[in-house]
Amino acid sequence: MTDIVLDRSALDLPRAPAVVGESGPRRRRGGPAVALIVLGALLVVAPFALGLFAKVAAGQQLLDRFTPLLTEDSLARYDGDLRFLRGAADTVGTLGATYRVPTGRYPGIAAYRADAADITDRGGRLIDDVRAGAGDFHRLAAVGGFDRLPLLLVAAGLAIAGGGVALLRSDDRGRRLGAVAAGLAGAGLIAFVATSGVLGIVGPADQLVSRFGPIMNEQQVRQLQSDFVTVVGAVGDVDTGYPGVPVAPADAAALNRLKAQWPQTSRDLADLVGQINDNIGNYRSLVQLGRLSPIPGVSGWQLVPAVGLVAGAAALVLAFLAGRPIRKEHTP
Repeated sequence: MTDIVLDRSALDLPRAPAVVGESGPRRRRGGPAVALIVLGALLVVAPFALGLFAKVAAGQQLLDRFTPLLTEDSLARYDGDLRFLRGAADTVGTLGATYRVPTGRYPGIAAYRADAADITDRGGRLIDDVRAGAGDFHRLAAVGGFDRLPLLLVAAGLAIAGGGVALLRSDDRGRRLGAVAAGLAGAGLIAFVATSGVLGIVGPADQLVSRFGPIMNEQQVRQLQSDFVTVVGAVGDVDTGYPGVPVAPADAAALNRLKAQWPQTSRDLADLVGQINDNIGNYRSLVQLGRLSPIPGVSGWQLVPAVGLVAGAAALVLAFLAGRPIRKEHTP
């Protein structure tokens, strides 16, 4: 049998096309995933490093404690107390002159009469300062979630960092879940900042800190406490029988009105002075919160919400980039 020999050079066969295999994920983008981990870690660490938990808790405590004192009814009652103190000084002075009471016989009355004008003037300025800051106070108190912002930052940071870890180390399903978790955490941050009202705290917070500065300090408290002691001394003298002689029925009625009104006025003053004294530390925490920003011209009140918005947007973008697979063709 004769062998048939084929001349391959004479054959003009077309080149076979490349066989395209099923495309699939080649790898994940590690850079965005690492960036998510870093971003999440910063959100977790920053609230603790900056003392945000203590500062916002102190600020919220100040708001809660002062709210009952800054209602219209309370402010009107303080105005009435001041009018009563002015009238009381006139009443005891008139009785002392009418019945020729020796000056040294009732030292509490004498001290009060000597300081009454200054006491009521200081009280008037205090109430004016409180009233001037009431509007800013109520706007700040109306912000929802003011004290929950640090916790939200930490929770979002954990979700974002966890999503980044999943994108680096998990299988396809785990990576998809990691991207979703990081993206949802970012969206949640943005939604909270946009809807809770924290963007509106900048003006009221700065103005409140400024207006309450002359009130919330130890020197003011010591002066108010001294005034309170002077008033209480006069009350004691009235209760022990001032002016010490029988008086006309009209004068007796005036003294009875003083005795009836003194307790309420004393309680109002004691409550106000006590709240100021107890919340000086809380007020200073608000001041420190406003000074957190290292950026000139930007307060901490502006910085914290801005960090929430920027971090949320960054998490969304990074989650999208890290979760998107790179595909390639396979040629056998």
